[in-house]
Amino acid sequence: MADTSEIELLDMYDKNGNKTGIIRKRSEPMEDEEYHRIVHVWIKNSDNKFLITKRSPEKNFCPDMWECPGGFVVSGEESAAAALREVKEETGITLTPDKGELISSFTEGDYLKDIWLFNEYIDIKNAVLQESETCGIKFASKDDIVKMIGNREFVLYVKYIYDLL
Repeated sequence: MADTSEIELLDMYDKNGNKTGIIRKRSEPMEDEEYHRIVHVWIKNSDNKFLITKRSPEKNFCPDMWECPGGFVVSGEESAAAALREVKEETGITLTPDKGELISSFTEGDYLKDIWLFNEYIDIKNAVLQESETCGIKFASKDDIVKMIGNREFVLYVKYIYDLL
Protein backbone atom coordinates (compact mmCIF):
# COMPACT_ATOMS: atom_id res chain seq x y z
CA MET A 1 0.00 0.00 0.00
CA ALA A 2 1.28 3.49 -0.85
CA ASP A 3 2.43 5.91 1.83
CA THR A 4 -0.37 8.43 2.32
CA SER A 5 1.56 10.72 4.67
CA GLU A 6 2.39 13.03 1.75
CA ILE A 7 -1.28 13.77 1.08
CA GLU A 8 -2.75 13.41 4.58
CA LEU A 9 -3.79 16.87 5.81
CA LEU A 10 -3.65 17.74 9.51
CA ASP A 11 -5.04 20.65 11.48
CA MET A 12 -2.47 22.45 13.61
CA TYR A 13 -3.21 23.21 17.26
CA ASP A 14 -1.70 25.39 19.96
CA LYS A 15 -0.47 23.89 23.23
CA ASN A 16 -3.94 24.36 24.76
CA GLY A 17 -5.60 22.22 22.08
CA ASN A 18 -7.11 25.08 20.09
CA LYS A 19 -7.04 24.90 16.30
CA THR A 20 -4.80 27.60 14.84
CA GLY A 21 -6.51 27.63 11.43
CA ILE A 22 -3.35 26.26 9.78
CA ILE A 23 -3.55 22.99 7.85
CA ARG A 24 -0.37 21.15 6.90
CA LYS A 25 0.51 17.97 5.05
CA ARG A 26 1.51 15.27 7.49
CA SER A 27 4.99 15.21 5.94
CA GLU A 28 5.41 19.00 6.17
CA PRO A 29 7.59 20.42 8.97
CA MET A 30 5.77 22.30 11.70
CA GLU A 31 6.61 25.63 13.28
CA ASP A 32 7.53 25.99 16.97
CA GLU A 33 4.49 25.77 19.24
CA GLU A 34 2.46 23.87 16.62
CA TYR A 35 1.02 20.47 17.42
CA HIS A 36 -0.93 17.74 15.62
CA ARG A 37 -3.56 15.68 17.39
CA ILE A 38 -3.27 11.91 17.59
CA VAL A 39 -5.39 9.24 19.24
CA HIS A 40 -4.44 6.11 21.14
CA VAL A 41 -7.34 3.68 21.47
CA TRP A 42 -7.43 1.16 24.29
CA ILE A 43 -10.13 -1.49 24.10
CA LYS A 44 -10.78 -3.45 27.29
CA ASN A 45 -12.94 -6.56 27.42
CA SER A 46 -14.91 -8.01 30.34
CA ASP A 47 -11.84 -10.06 31.37
CA ASN A 48 -9.91 -6.79 31.91
CA LYS A 49 -7.66 -7.57 28.96
CA PHE A 50 -6.66 -5.01 26.35
CA LEU A 51 -6.76 -5.44 22.59
CA ILE A 52 -3.29 -4.82 21.18
CA THR A 53 -1.94 -4.95 17.66
CA LYS A 54 1.48 -5.75 16.27
CA ARG A 55 2.99 -3.12 13.99
CA SER A 56 3.81 -4.20 10.45
CA PRO A 57 7.46 -5.11 9.80
CA GLU A 58 7.30 -2.51 6.99
CA LYS A 59 6.79 0.39 9.43
CA ASN A 60 9.70 2.83 9.82
CA PHE A 61 9.00 3.46 13.51
CA CYS A 62 9.05 0.42 15.84
CA PRO A 63 8.40 -2.34 13.30
CA ASP A 64 7.14 -5.67 14.69
CA MET A 65 6.31 -4.17 18.09
CA TRP A 66 2.99 -4.35 19.93
CA GLU A 67 0.85 -1.29 20.71
CA CYS A 68 -2.74 -0.13 21.00
CA PRO A 69 -4.44 1.01 17.78
CA GLY A 70 -4.23 4.71 16.97
CA GLY A 71 -3.02 7.41 14.66
CA PHE A 72 -3.42 10.96 13.41
CA VAL A 73 -6.62 13.01 13.55
CA VAL A 74 -6.98 14.28 9.98
CA SER A 75 -8.07 17.81 9.10
CA GLY A 76 -11.74 18.46 9.83
CA GLU A 77 -12.08 15.30 11.91
CA GLU A 78 -12.96 15.12 15.60
CA SER A 79 -10.92 13.01 18.00
CA ALA A 80 -13.72 10.49 18.65
CA ALA A 81 -14.26 9.94 14.93
CA ALA A 82 -10.51 9.43 14.46
CA ALA A 83 -10.47 6.81 17.24
CA LEU A 84 -13.25 4.85 15.54
CA ARG A 85 -11.68 5.24 12.09
CA GLU A 86 -8.19 4.17 13.16
CA VAL A 87 -9.46 0.99 14.84
CA LYS A 88 -11.57 0.17 11.77
CA GLU A 89 -8.65 0.82 9.38
CA GLU A 90 -6.08 -1.15 11.35
CA THR A 91 -8.24 -4.09 12.48
CA GLY A 92 -11.48 -4.08 10.49
CA ILE A 93 -13.33 -3.85 13.82
CA THR A 94 -16.24 -1.45 14.23
CA LEU A 95 -16.48 -0.06 17.76
CA THR A 96 -19.68 1.17 19.39
CA PRO A 97 -19.23 4.97 19.80
CA ASP A 98 -21.09 5.23 23.11
CA LYS A 99 -18.87 2.55 24.71
CA GLY A 100 -15.83 4.81 24.55
CA GLU A 101 -14.66 7.73 26.62
CA LEU A 102 -11.82 10.20 26.38
CA ILE A 103 -9.83 9.44 29.52
CA SER A 104 -6.87 11.75 29.02
CA SER A 105 -5.59 14.49 26.75
CA PHE A 106 -2.12 15.99 27.02
CA THR A 107 0.77 17.48 25.08
CA GLU A 108 3.90 15.41 24.49
CA GLY A 109 6.55 16.51 22.02
CA ASP A 110 4.81 17.78 18.85
CA TYR A 111 1.60 15.93 19.69
CA LEU A 112 -1.66 16.52 21.44
CA LYS A 113 -2.45 12.98 22.56
CA ASP A 114 -6.04 11.92 23.16
CA ILE A 115 -6.34 8.63 25.02
CA TRP A 116 -9.59 6.76 24.43
CA LEU A 117 -10.85 3.76 26.41
CA PHE A 118 -13.57 1.52 25.03
CA ASN A 119 -15.12 -1.15 27.25
CA GLU A 120 -16.46 -3.56 24.69
CA TYR A 121 -16.54 -7.23 23.75
CA ILE A 122 -14.58 -7.77 20.55
CA ASP A 123 -14.24 -11.07 18.70
CA ILE A 124 -10.78 -10.85 17.16
CA LYS A 125 -11.58 -13.82 14.93
CA ASN A 126 -13.48 -11.25 12.85
CA ALA A 127 -10.48 -8.90 12.59
CA VAL A 128 -9.19 -7.97 9.15
CA LEU A 129 -5.70 -6.56 9.57
CA GLN A 130 -4.44 -3.78 7.30
CA GLU A 131 -1.14 -5.21 6.02
CA SER A 132 0.64 -1.86 5.86
CA GLU A 133 -0.28 -1.14 9.50
CA THR A 134 -0.66 -4.35 11.48
CA CYS A 135 0.45 -7.98 11.34
CA GLY A 136 -0.99 -9.35 14.58
CA ILE A 137 -3.79 -8.86 17.08
CA LYS A 138 -4.49 -10.30 20.53
CA PHE A 139 -5.77 -9.54 23.99
CA ALA A 140 -3.23 -8.98 26.76
CA SER A 141 -3.55 -8.48 30.51
CA LYS A 142 -1.92 -5.60 32.34
CA ASP A 143 0.80 -7.98 33.53
CA ASP A 144 1.36 -9.24 29.97
CA ILE A 145 1.79 -5.68 28.71
CA VAL A 146 4.17 -4.72 31.52
CA LYS A 147 6.22 -7.85 30.73
CA MET A 148 6.20 -6.97 27.01
CA ILE A 149 7.44 -3.47 27.86
CA GLY A 150 10.27 -4.95 29.92
CA ASN A 151 11.16 -7.28 27.03
CA ARG A 152 11.09 -4.35 24.57
CA GLU A 153 8.26 -5.95 22.61
CA PHE A 154 5.77 -3.14 23.28
CA VAL A 155 6.06 0.39 21.93
CA LEU A 156 6.88 2.63 24.88
CA TYR A 157 6.25 6.04 23.41
CA VAL A 158 3.43 6.58 25.83
CA LYS A 159 4.37 8.04 29.21
CA TYR A 160 0.84 7.47 30.52
CA ILE A 161 0.83 3.69 30.05
CA TYR A 162 1.57 2.77 33.66
CA ASP A 163 -1.26 5.03 34.89
CA LEU A 164 -3.66 3.35 32.47
CA LEU A 165 -2.58 -0.13 33.49
